[in-house]
Amino acid sequence: MNDITKDMQANIPRDRLMEVLDYDRESGIFRWRVRPTNLGRVKAGDIAGTVENSNGHRYIRFEKRDYIASRLAWLFIYGECPVKKLKFIDGDSRNIRINNLTPARCSGVTGVDSRDRAAYEKAHRKANPDYYADYDLRRDFGISLAQYNEMLKSQGGVCAICEQTERTTRNGKFKRLAVDHDHVTGKIRGLLCAHCNHAIGKLGDDPALIRKAAEYVERNRKNAEVIPFRPKLAVV
Repeated sequence: MNDITKDMQANIPRDRLMEVLDYDRESGIFRWRVRPTNLGRVKAGDIAGTVENSNGHRYIRFEKRDYIASRLAWLFIYGECPVKKLKFIDGDSRNIRINNLTPARCSGVTGVDSRDRAAYEKAHRKANPDYYADYDLRRDFGISLAQYNEMLKSQGGVCAICEQTERTTRNGKFKRLAVDHDHVTGKIRGLLCAHCNHAIGKLGDDPALIRKAAEYVERNRKNAEVIPFRPKLAVV
């Protein structure tokens, strides 16, 4: 099996790739999200690809073409194919964990290795926020950025509980509303601001406990006999 040409690699349909495959950056394993066609008994959840003995590379059959799995891994994480062949830091071409891959050149950045990988990834994340938002949403919740934006639109751009926009910032910018899901069933319930998301999380997502908290606040607010707390003055 010959290496895939650079032009062919550059035209990999990333959106379609992410629909049919999952990639675990820690283990370097690809698994099928859906049952692939024309691959015999392979089913959803199976490890994707086969290893070519002549060069030790793993190849994945996708869209009627064979792709080098390490290049697909790079595409998954960074949103682009490396312009040159990838090198394996530990010398093992079967190890396609993302921190074991390094190209001689990628997007104008030369000499990318394990020492400056973190800086490269940080810069790439900053330059491609939508790509990483989409990747993180797919990885953590199984939805795309487009689906997230549809949810946000349906909520009028505000938190599903307090009906306010996000007030928490990160690096000087307002964060996105958090995706809230049922920790028992895994079902996505809506988008919440950080305050509301943390509040129900601290109460264990327990409806009974949340109601008790609301009753406690209402009961004490209505009680006109309550004496406001005043701290004692320190004795000099």
